[in-house]
Amino acid sequence: MTYLPLLIIPTLFLAVTALKPRLPPSLQQAACAVCISVAATWILLLAIYPFGRRVPTDLIAILIGMSIIGLTFKLESFYNNRQIKNYGFVRLVIIVGGLYTVWFFLSGRLREAFTAALGSILLIVLASFFAQGRRANHHLDNCC
Repeated sequence: MTYLPLLIIPTLFLAVTALKPRLPPSLQQAACAVCISVAATWILLLAIYPFGRRVPTDLIAILIGMSIIGLTFKLESFYNNRQIKNYGFVRLVIIVGGLYTVWFFLSGRLREAFTAALGSILLIVLASFFAQGRRANHHLDNCC
């Protein structure tokens, strides 16, 4: 099963890039061929995992980690375009919360995975919608 990403990611990447010009302009901007390819791959690997297929969980974790980082880059432009403050803090919550959510999930600790995901979402909502009067820490906005 370790060969599946080698087949799936390039195939989906080429398919998405070929179809992208046919999408409405708003979807063209939102559709990221790499993000879609990587996410579809780990979703497929997770889907076949319960059926006794030998899929290395570390491979799934790496792919999910790639999706988490991709999500942070896509969200940055969303926050900037809408002038929502505190994205540096939100980025940190996504990365750390995503790490623990995936780790708990792949360890079979579903209650902890749910708690980590829910806690992360709550912190993101609080920072994005209720703490707009001032920045949590403006140094976090320019970390890269």
